[in-house]
Amino acid sequence: MPQGLDSTMIANKILYAGTPVYQEMEVLTYANLAPGRLLIQDTLEYQVKVATAAKKLEVIGVADVMADKKLTLMQTETADGAPLTTYATGDQIRVIRGDVIVKLLLLSGETINVGERLQATDTGMVVAYADAGADIGYALEDRAGLGTCKWILVKLTI
Repeated sequence: MPQGLDSTMIANKILYAGTPVYQEMEVLTYANLAPGRLLIQDTLEYQVKVATAAKKLEVIGVADVMADKKLTLMQTETADGAPLTTYATGDQIRVIRGDVIVKLLLLSGETINVGERLQATDTGMVVAYADAGADIGYALEDRAGLGTCKWILVKLTI
């Protein structure tokens, strides 16, 4: 039987494949902090906030789904990618990192091809790698985010 990547099979999870390293952290700055967003450390080393394009070298991992919720119930994206439900200040969050395949949000208007390198945006989503610095991984599927943000499978390299 043929096998391949099918992102519809992981509708309720961020992690698709691999053995992740999980790190429990605390949310301090919560704007746009939702499952599938790239994260950086906040004021203290145990606190996190959403990654920004300016801080892409400091990306530490990806926000996982809360243990007691499903992704489809917790977050429905608007056309510009703003999460309708976010983590709150003080929430404990599980950060995924390591040699894994995860589902991330592609910024609206971006077109990505398999194998293309990716970097963080100001809202913790991904775009095509465009400038000097570290990339966060590469795309495992073609995706066009015309008009809306789309989920895309990414092989992390952070």
